[in-house]
Amino acid sequence: MVLGDKVVLECFVKKDLVYTKANPTFHHWKVDNRKFGLTFQSPADARAFDRGVRKAIEDLIEVISFVCILLS
Repeated sequence: MVLGDKVVLECFVKKDLVYTKANPTFHHWKVDNRKFGLTFQSPADARAFDRGVRKAIEDLIEVISFVCILLS
């Protein structure tokens, strides 16, 4: 996540990412042994972020599946 020209959050998205919606405006997740969390200004912002994360994971799984097919 970038704010202006400053990186404020850097996290890799992996297929085994564990994502939790703790409440409508606070979501947290774990990747490997690192934990991250965000508090959103509104539930709508949180839902938009959630959709983006889920789409990124779906895309990642699709690419992994495609590569596995090519390699087999």
